[in-house]
Amino acid sequence: MKETSPIEQRDNSKISADREIFKKNLSDIFDNKETKLIPSIDDFIIKSETLQKGGLIFDKEGIINGLKESINIKDKEVFISHLLKVMEPILISRITQATVYRKIEKELAEKSRTELKDEPGHIFLSEFLYCNLEKDAARIHLAAAYDFITKDKINDFKEDIVIGLKKLAKIIEPMKNIDKVVASSWIIEKSPKRLKELGFTIEGEISQEEKNKHFNNDSRTIYKASIDREKFDELYLNK
Repeated sequence: MKETSPIEQRDNSKISADREIFKKNLSDIFDNKETKLIPSIDDFIIKSETLQKGGLIFDKEGIINGLKESINIKDKEVFISHLLKVMEPILISRITQATVYRKIEKELAEKSRTELKDEPGHIFLSEFLYCNLEKDAARIHLAAAYDFITKDKINDFKEDIVIGLKKLAKIIEPMKNIDKVVASSWIIEKSPKRLKELGFTIEGEISQEEKNKHFNNDSRTIYKASIDREKFDELYLNK
């Protein structure tokens, strides 16, 4: 019997961890099939073109057909089992072809940030942070940053967010109608500690109405956090 090398053991461990995270995501998608399943499939179809062109090796048509077959599955366990099998090649390739995958993710993130900067109403505060100004609130958003949320770059990422918040404080300084700063993102659910460190209060998942307005094509669970104007100015104005 062939002995598993340390590298193979490490890769297998990472794949197992990714598989468990994916199972939780699939459970959430099944529980919210009407709003999350089709957007998730559409998102993968778009992303698959870039993945293949970037050099990732997988059966694109087979995976897409498998994703579409999941639409009619009524049983939750069967749904999760089916999609785990369908997406297994991608889960494996993310680890075994990690260099290629990271390069593709970097290109996708940079493209996404460029597109966001061209959209009307978006004010970029730093490389990753941008905002929209509403009647009584400044709504901040995080642009695609998975190419920077890595161990070697996480401190630069955190510093970029603080720089953006300080710039926002200067922008809204004369706008007395703005009485709070609101953040909405899937990242808040995953990393609430960081938002709390920045002075924000976690409010929980946003309503479907709010999601339709601001995140219409996003199948992920979106959480909201906020900070009142007085506290925000105290932390970030003229700092």
